Amino acid sequence: MAYNFDRFLRYDEMVDWLNDAARRYPSLLTVESYGKSHLGRSLMLATITDSTTGTHDTKPAHWIDANIHATEVTGGVAALYVIQYLLENFKTDRHVREALSTRTFYIAPRVNPDGVEDALADSPQFHRSSVRPWPWRDGFRWPGLHIGD
Repeated sequence: MAYNFDRFLRYDEMVDWLNDAARRYPSLLTVESYGKSHLGRSLMLATITDSTTGTHDTKPAHWIDANIHATEVTGGVAALYVIQYLLENFKTDRHVREALSTRTFYIAPRVNPDGVEDALADSPQFHRSSVRPWPWRDGFRWPGLHIGD
């Protein structure tokens, strides 16, 4: 799937893009789900390393995550761009080649897929963070918290 980083991808498009990249670069990229969101969407993780020089878990690692908050969607585009940059420049850029030969990059481009989907919807809904409801009925007071304290 071609992506010019000129728009925000919806969740299904992002997953398709990640899976397509993994098919094109099987020796550098694996894509997996590391869990489920509150609404059941897979939380996707891209693992990038040169597998010919060792497995991902044998190298020092860098962690990148994005879209923790629902409406901060530009970070997700940046995370996807890092993935593309590393993959496309592996053969031509000695710094990228050295990085992937000696390191692993774990990139979670959308930590909060439910909130981002609501923000990007045709009729957007905006959440500060998660779509998961606050666990206490009063919404703001922690158990045992008394204003007089």
